[in-house]
Amino acid sequence: MKSFNRSIALTVCLLLILTSALAVVGCSSKSNETAVTAPPPAPSPPAERKLLYYRNPMDSRITSPVPKKDNMGMDYIPVYEGDTTPLPPIGG
Repeated sequence: MKSFNRSIALTVCLLLILTSALAVVGCSSKSNETAVTAPPPAPSPPAERKLLYYRNPMDSRITSPVPKKDNMGMDYIPVYEGDTTPLPPIGG
């Protein structure tokens, strides 16, 4: 009976050692993969766009050459050269 218990204990110990070794090898190979890959390129800065005017957020017909707030405290929206964002219909 003692030899049977020793065999089981030895088998369990060997399995633990084997799984630990495999886990270490697996972790080190994953870390090598990440070390080999290059970091993503830095995003290029946005191109300078010419500011045309500021528009009222609730009525696009109302514009201003300088930033300001409307009568409800909402900031006017900057409009840049080349903006093709469709404006919502007035009153509708």
